[in-house]
Amino acid sequence: MTASMDELLERAGRQLDCLRGASEQLSQISATSTCPGGHVTATVDGQGALTGLTFADSARTVDPAVLGDVIVATAARAAAQAFARRAALITQFNDELTELTRTE
Repeated sequence: MTASMDELLERAGRQLDCLRGASEQLSQISATSTCPGGHVTATVDGQGALTGLTFADSARTVDPAVLGDVIVATAARAAAQAFARRAALITQFNDELTELTRTE
């Protein structure tokens, strides 16, 4: 059965809404991680870019070379969390879009 123009436009509108919703959710992804000792907290966006870095007073007692490694590791953990959230959203989007593009 051939879909009418109205049905095609309605389906296209639902697909566009799905895409806009996914885009908005992806742009809002953020993840924060704190190192095991609590010295450093890093926040990243959905692309893994560092958006925040805070240090506890105890960070002053950590050797600078070690602190550098702690910063990198903490930011990497936050990025891994953000990427996992991003992957889950993309999977959800793909599932929804697949459902919206099915023809009967």
